[in-house]
Amino acid sequence: MRAGSINAPSLIWQASLAGRETVKFAGTGSGRIAVLAEPRPRIENGVYIPHSIQMVAFDIKSGAAAWRKEILGGDIITTADNFRLYMRLQLPLVSYDAFDFHNDEIRHEIVTFRWSDGRMGWHIPCEGTRSLFVWNGQVFYDEVSKNPYLTRQLVFAVNADTGKEAWFTRHGDIRGLFAAHDALYAYDESRDPEGETLHAIDPATGKDTQSLLLLPLFRPTTHLSALTWLPNVQVLVGAIEQNSTPGINAYQIRALDAGGKPTWDCQDVGRFQLVGDVLICQRYTQPHEYPRGILGLNPATGHELWRRSDITNDVGYMDTNIGEWRGQAVVLQDNRLIGLSPRTGKTAWTLDILPPGVKTSIQQAKIVGDVIVIAIGGAKDRPAQVRAYALRPSNR
Repeated sequence: MRAGSINAPSLIWQASLAGRETVKFAGTGSGRIAVLAEPRPRIENGVYIPHSIQMVAFDIKSGAAAWRKEILGGDIITTADNFRLYMRLQLPLVSYDAFDFHNDEIRHEIVTFRWSDGRMGWHIPCEGTRSLFVWNGQVFYDEVSKNPYLTRQLVFAVNADTGKEAWFTRHGDIRGLFAAHDALYAYDESRDPEGETLHAIDPATGKDTQSLLLLPLFRPTTHLSALTWLPNVQVLVGAIEQNSTPGINAYQIRALDAGGKPTWDCQDVGRFQLVGDVLICQRYTQPHEYPRGILGLNPATGHELWRRSDITNDVGYMDTNIGEWRGQAVVLQDNRLIGLSPRTGKTAWTLDILPPGVKTSIQQAKIVGDVIVIAIGGAKDRPAQVRAYALRPSNR
């Protein structure tokens, strides 16, 4: 289905993942996208039964499966560059119940896979970590101490090609690592009345270069879900969330200048994407649980340009706001993709991914260049799928 004068993307390939119910993206690089597909979880007599996770790397343009891997592990965090996929996972996957579990049964490793053929490269042990990402030839991650009396965490940088440690430094209760502008940022949950702090870290040495007070409008437990430097307007924009009892979550976007001084705030919005020169943000209304609209903001001032209250999402783990495709902002409404003009918020096209009444749903959507890749959950009689949409050559 199309609206307006701009062509909607068309299906260019699809792949079924037999025996799998859930599918999510692991990373993109070298013209490929890796997905992790899992079967329906099994619990017998209160004990979780371990199962293998299938990892498949698809060619983004053709959908051909470049390679497959079976992984026995869990608690997976991934990141990727154009050379390899980096994965933090829990090994081995322990079968346990709530009355028979010991922390020393769990170990974690960071492992790597080459995009060219899927072969495993370097791997290193690590403790439990909240953040893992690759940036400028280095992999950064944090480690949480097993000692319950220690409140400080370690931040590590290792060489992306070899896994060799470059440096490590100690910080407080880290709730996220981010790369923005020319620095690594560690977001600390502060118990100081002044508020949470962003520590700018020199990525070459690990030394702190600047501390910025983020001053969220709500306290005490918050986390940073996104942090981006916008060079055109010279501001550092962060989305802050407070996740507590379902139904009373809080959201805020705050912008800081290069010196760390707040320039503007916007409440009840989060999960932003920069499309052209407009911040497209998910809007939240009471009771602050799922997105209840889309908002366009001027990133220099935070002023509202437009809003759409008809674009909502009742699936809490799925972002409504997906990103930019051929100059349009792509958002999700149930099982339909909508392309919006970033300047006006008006609909340029719509695309039904699944017909009405289908019990499965879109679990993730990702834009890679000119291709929109969709992860669709499975059911008992329907395997999980990966689909890709783009303009076909005849439409260009």
